[in-house]
Amino acid sequence: MLREPRHFKSRVRRGAAMIGALLLATTGGCVSSTSRPTNAVTAVKPETSTIQYWLDQPVTVRVTAKNYDELWKACDHVSHHYLFAIDRNDYREGLMTTLPMISKYFTEVWRSDVITANDMANSTLATYRRTVRYEIRRTADNQFEAAVKVIVERSTSFERRVTTAIQYRDAFKGFPPNTDFYADDGSKQPEQTWYAVGRDSALESAIGKKLQDSFH
Repeated sequence: MLREPRHFKSRVRRGAAMIGALLLATTGGCVSSTSRPTNAVTAVKPETSTIQYWLDQPVTVRVTAKNYDELWKACDHVSHHYLFAIDRNDYREGLMTTLPMISKYFTEVWRSDVITANDMANSTLATYRRTVRYEIRRTADNQFEAAVKVIVERSTSFERRVTTAIQYRDAFKGFPPNTDFYADDGSKQPEQTWYAVGRDSALESAIGKKLQDSFH
């Protein structure tokens, strides 16, 4: 029977010790750490999931025009350019909003309502929708200014339990009529709900530039 040389075994032991030390150094000793996060990852302030909370955030995109009617028509035109349908059209109050539209999926190359790669990944992996809002006001120098806001919402819905082959067969079917849904706290919930997750600053900027270009 062949035997490994002693110097070979010693080299293996030294190599294993070096690898162990390297791993310990790169992980910063976190293996032996017993600290735990004090807050749950899903813990969020309830008000941040409301549309009004994000509408109250500072406006970052404003477009100014000398003529109110031209600015109003430009808002309508740009909304249709991004395939949004107009919902509220209050000319007297200077308020125009669109209907919520399900955000672009990565194969919908003809659409341009999702700008960044991160937003594209989100709208591909989950269901998001966007709503555009224009608030037009007269400025101090007797011009008109449109504030552009884009609200982003995410859909959440109850899922089916899949623990057997029979349940898997029905996993992608709709729920039976009159099915009740309850949250962990026992409160009754709808099958699908939408909650606000933020403002789309990239789309706001793109809409603002499109509005500005329409006056040249």
